[in-house]
Amino acid sequence: KVRNIVQNLGEVLQQIERYKVGGDQHESVFRVVDDHTYQFPWDALWSLLLPDLNQVWSNPDLFSGGINSFPHERREVEQAIFQFKDAAGSIVKKNSSAKFRKCSCSQSCNPSDDGWMCTRPALLLRMNMVYEENMIEKRRAQAFEKKVADAAKAAEAIAKNYLATDDGMMMVRDEAERRIATGREVSKQSTQFKSRPSFISVVTSSLCGNRVSVKALRKRNEAKVRKEYIEQEVAKSTAKVIEENDKIRRIMKKWVGNSVCDVFKGWRVLLHASKKHRRGQARDLLREDRRTYENNVNAYKLKDLEVSVPVLA
Repeated sequence: KVRNIVQNLGEVLQQIERYKVGGDQHESVFRVVDDHTYQFPWDALWSLLLPDLNQVWSNPDLFSGGINSFPHERREVEQAIFQFKDAAGSIVKKNSSAKFRKCSCSQSCNPSDDGWMCTRPALLLRMNMVYEENMIEKRRAQAFEKKVADAAKAAEAIAKNYLATDDGMMMVRDEAERRIATGREVSKQSTQFKSRPSFISVVTSSLCGNRVSVKALRKRNEAKVRKEYIEQEVAKSTAKVIEENDKIRRIMKKWVGNSVCDVFKGWRVLLHASKKHRRGQARDLLREDRRTYENNVNAYKLKDLEVSVPVLA
């Protein structure tokens, strides 16, 4: 019965939003916070919104279908919404400073800085039911995301620590100098295909070249190398974690819906196959050891035979 009341109330709230029940006072007593969360003063639901919705239900030209009555008393509805809980917890929350777009209070409220015209106590009612399996999947996705974020953070710290060492600084300097040398070589090759420059352009380019010192150029390249190295290490670490997460998802998808007995039987089959594989490997190893031993014995006998046979003159 509690679930039935909550479902009926959810359909009522959808119709209140669809038909803009309450007329001019609609936006002062009713607000859709998101797709499944509604905000309204509890007294206004019974004194204004439901009576106006009854008029919509009785007008066949206006009503377009759906629930056409709400045969529940105020007390049992209040008990139902505060009693009902799903996997995410309670569906109702009291808000002492709920904001509305219009004001219908006896004394007008002062508009807020962010444009809301009224602030009054109200209920926040979440009407989307969250089931346990959905909540488990959500927690698992959050755990996977946290695992990737932690891996990225750790990889970034390790990369920065390496760059602060002598080996890291030497690697950055060598790579920066290599890029400078490569850039100069490309520049020389490109100038060979251009026409002979004028005297003014030569003077201008030489001045610009003096302005940009080799030291500053090396520093810029070193900064790029450091950034690229950190990004590369973070990408490798996160890719590895994402691959592990995908493997876990595939395994879980394979076993989803199975009972504990099915999982245990499958585990026993895998364990038996693993033991059988290890026994086969052990037999192969014994055969290899036996062949090695026999070869050594035969080689020893052959050598002993060669020593015992006299050499003919």
